[in-house]
Amino acid sequence: FNILGWLPEDTFNWDILTFIGAAFVLFNVIRKMPAPIPPLVCVSVYLVSPFLRTLSDYPAYWLNGYFECDLTLSQVSLGFLVNGFFPLFPWLIYPIAGFSVASCLFPISQRSPHALNRLLILGIGLLASSGLAILLRSYSPAAVQTVWLKGWTMFPASAEYVLGTLGIAVTSFTVLHRWGDSQPFFAQDRFIGRVATTFSSHSFSIYLLHHMVHIWPLWIYGVTYGNEPTQFWQKAMPIYWSLPLAVAFLVCCYPLFRWMDRHRVRGVEGLMRWICD
Repeated sequence: FNILGWLPEDTFNWDILTFIGAAFVLFNVIRKMPAPIPPLVCVSVYLVSPFLRTLSDYPAYWLNGYFECDLTLSQVSLGFLVNGFFPLFPWLIYPIAGFSVASCLFPISQRSPHALNRLLILGIGLLASSGLAILLRSYSPAAVQTVWLKGWTMFPASAEYVLGTLGIAVTSFTVLHRWGDSQPFFAQDRFIGRVATTFSSHSFSIYLLHHMVHIWPLWIYGVTYGNEPTQFWQKAMPIYWSLPLAVAFLVCCYPLFRWMDRHRVRGVEGLMRWICD
């Protein structure tokens, strides 16, 4: 997909898709671990990631605001592990945390009546910890700011960012499960329920499709009317045109995926499940 969507020069940019693929492979090991082990793995990855970024000289790979590396085994490997857009450290925390939360919330043998309360407390605690880290950053020693507390940044995924986004995900997931899933308004035989279920079950297909819809025209336009294929990225049109077009894209996706569901046509999610099974 990187070759088709981003051209061969960005094959090894270690974007979200290569990370998801690696996470699927690792799930075959994680799912067989005792329940306490995955959370411990998350904590270990969280603690070691800032130091790995320092050791691997993360800023040297982001001189132009995006990940770049030489096509050598060492730099490509470091991109996959630490320095790419979505490297294993620390992004591996997210799928493992999701697996652990789902295992706690939807146990196979029996439902724990206190699971929602514990998860809600966990989510709020993560959010509070992130807020506290952001507040204390300016009062921390320079060494702590250099390695550990970098503020709210996604690239790299700072300690504050990981805590905060995990807190948002766990809190919203548990709150919506408690007060949303049980409401008739969101039942699958109602319009809102059908829309939510359709977009949820085909979210990965939409992700892939939206690249083709907006990247390929920019490639073609850039090659046709300029010297650099990427020259129109993020400036091809103003936001007051971009947002309505994004909404129009989603509106067009809905009947397409409803048709696929009715005729049992597999999307990318179905193909991935078939491969994993």
